[in-house]
Amino acid sequence: MDVQKEVKSLRESMNMNRREFCEYFDIPYRTVTDWESGKRSMPDYVFRLMEYKVRAEKILVLSVILYLGKISNIGVVEKGKN
Repeated sequence: MDVQKEVKSLRESMNMNRREFCEYFDIPYRTVTDWESGKRSMPDYVFRLMEYKVRAEKILVLSVILYLGKISNIGVVEKGKN
């Protein structure tokens, strides 16, 4: 795994700067900087966990949006019946 590219790609896909990314994952800034510069390597499982967290939160957000949309549509249908 090319840690430099993978970490930076994940961070950029989340539209975060390095500081935000570090705070989101609770990882020291220096560690992420070293990963992105190739000075340190990251175990594969750590990257997989990071990806998993991002995917899980996206699914949660989409589920909430869909749920709220259904509630909103129910209200519109009920109002139309009156």
